[in-house]
Amino acid sequence: INIRGLGAPFGLTNDGIEPGVGLYIDGVFYARPAAASLDFLDVERIEVLRGPQGTLFGKNTTAGAITVTTRKPSFTRCADVELNYGSLGFVQAKASITGPLVRKVAGRLSFSGTRRGGLLHNRATGNDVNDLDNLGTRGQLLFAPSDTIAITATIDHTRQRPEGYTQVVAGIAPGTLAAALH
Repeated sequence: INIRGLGAPFGLTNDGIEPGVGLYIDGVFYARPAAASLDFLDVERIEVLRGPQGTLFGKNTTAGAITVTTRKPSFTRCADVELNYGSLGFVQAKASITGPLVRKVAGRLSFSGTRRGGLLHNRATGNDVNDLDNLGTRGQLLFAPSDTIAITATIDHTRQRPEGYTQVVAGIAPGTLAAALH
């Protein structure tokens, strides 16, 4: 993730070094760039904060911060369904349902699934690679004992099983070093 060219360049990403741009989902810091590859569920808004944000967000926000706020459980019953499709067998389904459970307690349950065929064909194995196979669920409970107090508990689980991360050689240029050594 980069803001105005600052952050972690693609070739220099490292799971051991946290990036210069902080990613926060509902106020929780995601320390690794790979966390950004999950399917976001129930996004209410996204804010991009440029420049150092250390005063508000702490370390690892020298280039800025991206905050994602999700929709909270509601005492009004509601259901949302989204279905997307595209090339290479891309199919994505998202669903969410919210409403009251008991007096002063509301819940939200969300699901996301994404599949896509491979972008590359491996001639050695005969398999298509760099595909997508993601499943995600999220559950939230809201306890609102009064108009001024609201407590939210959230649990989410994401499973990613891609046949991916294949490195591709763009081309091979003939060298002159071997000829010079003879």
